[in-house]
Amino acid sequence: MKAPQIFGWVVEVVVSAWASFSFLRGSITGAPRLHRHTWSQRILDFIAGILFGELATTGGLKPA
Repeated sequence: MKAPQIFGWVVEVVVSAWASFSFLRGSITGAPRLHRHTWSQRILDFIAGILFGELATTGGLKPA
């Protein structure tokens, strides 16, 4: 792999993991993330957290 590809891969994994953590923490604990209050918004945050977690996992397994 070339250096730009490795850099892009690292950025993808780090940003996806951060987004997953942020969305899941907000949906499960109710921690304010962009002031979401309704259950429908928290459910959507939970789904987004799962999707970003899957993206981070797939990105992490990509070079192997």
